[in-house]
Amino acid sequence: MTATRPVRFGVNYLPGPASETLRWAQAAEEAGFDVVGIADSQSVYRDVYMCLALCAAGTRRVRLGPRVINPLTRHPAVAAGAAATLAEMAPGRTMLGIGTGDSAVLNLGLTPSSRARLRAYVATVRELLETGRSVWEGRPVRMTWGGGGRVPVYLAASGPRMLRLAGEIADGVIINTGLTPDIVRDSIARVRAGAEAAGRRLEDVDLWWLPVANVRGDRAAAIDEVAMTLASAGSHLSRFTTEGKHVPDELHDAVVALGERYRPEEHSKPDSSNRGLIRELGLLDYLADRFAVAGTVDECAAKIEAAAAAGARQFWMSIHFDDKERFLRERRPGAGTRARRGHVLPSSGSLLRTTIQWSTRTGRLRHPNGGQPCVRADGESDDKVQSRSGGPSLPHPPSAGPGSRPGSARTSSTASSPCRWRWSGHDVNSRESSDPRFATSLLPSRWSAAPATCNLGAAPR
Repeated sequence: MTATRPVRFGVNYLPGPASETLRWAQAAEEAGFDVVGIADSQSVYRDVYMCLALCAAGTRRVRLGPRVINPLTRHPAVAAGAAATLAEMAPGRTMLGIGTGDSAVLNLGLTPSSRARLRAYVATVRELLETGRSVWEGRPVRMTWGGGGRVPVYLAASGPRMLRLAGEIADGVIINTGLTPDIVRDSIARVRAGAEAAGRRLEDVDLWWLPVANVRGDRAAAIDEVAMTLASAGSHLSRFTTEGKHVPDELHDAVVALGERYRPEEHSKPDSSNRGLIRELGLLDYLADRFAVAGTVDECAAKIEAAAAAGARQFWMSIHFDDKERFLRERRPGAGTRARRGHVLPSSGSLLRTTIQWSTRTGRLRHPNGGQPCVRADGESDDKVQSRSGGPSLPHPPSAGPGSRPGSARTSSTASSPCRWRWSGHDVNSRESSDPRFATSLLPSRWSAAPATCNLGAAPR
């Protein structure tokens, strides 16, 4: 992973009513997230592809796809047909997430797929998408429409063998191993080994990490609200085996018990009894430290900084608590900005995004502080532009537009002239900043690496 690779963010939802899921996807797009995933668990949630189709029709920029389907509940021809249909609806912005099977499989009394079957499944789905013909479990299968298309395949991985398999065969990997630096580095090494074994490079594989995310004024409250999703992440630590999964010896028995007692019919539901189970087993703090980006803005920023320093650059956050729309919308672009000391402060909705900036000069993510004014690309400070125009020069925090791309500079029309912006810092001591609950509403947008600071120019409205 190179030091200049952009930091990006996505969100994942457990689909409720389709119209509600659409609103969540639109809120994520408006907030600047790069990808929206929808879970596939037919026994617990609404149908993934019905919801994805509605989201595809109702969005313009954000990437979309299931996170994730499995070889047991979806025949490869069904999977290929659904993926091709979604790609028709949203050309160039879809992906196909595939895993061994979790609650979708367990709620049918089935056993998750083996890696060998998953490998064959990926090959069959790809052949159907590209040629319309393949063989599945000794029988010919066909798809007589479409053909010639390619939808990127991402494998979900929570253990060393799946990470290696993803490196061998996948376009991308959804990494559910944890965010601590040692685990991040080990996960990257496993993917690299698989890629090199197949004659590929690590750079050929798109790596996304799965934080359980929540921002609150209090870390304990933030963790409590996502305990059910932490239980889900923890249940994978004993799936098939605990070997190579960095489970501490003193917690081994508790982790195994979690896997045995986890209730898939309550998978990641806010009122799930799995919340109490991880407390009973003494695993809550461990799972939060390993899997969560949760707490205050500064605590979340520090967690992402540490993971990014270890090599993670893309974070596909699980947003599984009830108030998703409020989390994403309440502090949207332009909400709550006000001037202080002659320059515009970002709203609390952009604090986390602007707090984490990539510096190629120092090679570290840093926390800007001290209330520095915004600096235009031409070198003028925000103070000077404001004095000429008679008003704030940056009317709202940055937002990714439909035409934006990684590393691109964008413009913001001010009262004086269109210009490019670099946010070199900000003062967070504002009334709006005191409530960090919604600090991730603009968290992702694209942070392109640039000397000293990253470009965060706003897209034209």
